[in-house]
Amino acid sequence: VTVTTDAEAALADAFGDEPGILLIAGTGSIAWGRAEDGRFVRCGGWGAILGDEGSGYALGLGALRAAVRAADGRDPSTELNEAVLAELGLEEPQALIEWAARAGKDKVAALAPLVLQHAEAGDETAIALREEAARALAEHVVVLHERLGPWKTPPTVAFAGGLARPDGPLRAAVAGALQKAGIE
Repeated sequence: VTVTTDAEAALADAFGDEPGILLIAGTGSIAWGRAEDGRFVRCGGWGAILGDEGSGYALGLGALRAAVRAADGRDPSTELNEAVLAELGLEEPQALIEWAARAGKDKVAALAPLVLQHAEAGDETAIALREEAARALAEHVVVLHERLGPWKTPPTVAFAGGLARPDGPLRAAVAGALQKAGIE
């Protein structure tokens, strides 16, 4: 019996004993990879306070921060800002202070679909949040690609998690960012 993390188990499920890189993007984010020589390396997976870049949590937190920045006048107000308040049943941005103090990671991450819906509808703030998430997730893979190399054969990259699954809302954007970096 071996006790391991869900990310390590997913890597084994994706590649068996073969080399490859797995990106998991859901509430949190992490990438694991196995080199051709058998070495394992991870990138990300540091949790909500230290990391989780590109995750549902990061998207939700970005939406909350955008709402308070707009309330201050530091950023323009968009439909996303009002939608966040409505989704949380709050009357004014100041109520976000108390809500955020009580909200767990899952409650913040639950705002990610709202961000992605507004990005699809053309909201500039939501589009910027989606693009930053895709860039951050692709960066995980690029870093592992470099750290695990050199490669005789280009590694397979697999995706998992609600944001990156085959029909996931960030999969195409992450794949596009990886192609720009020369990783298929």
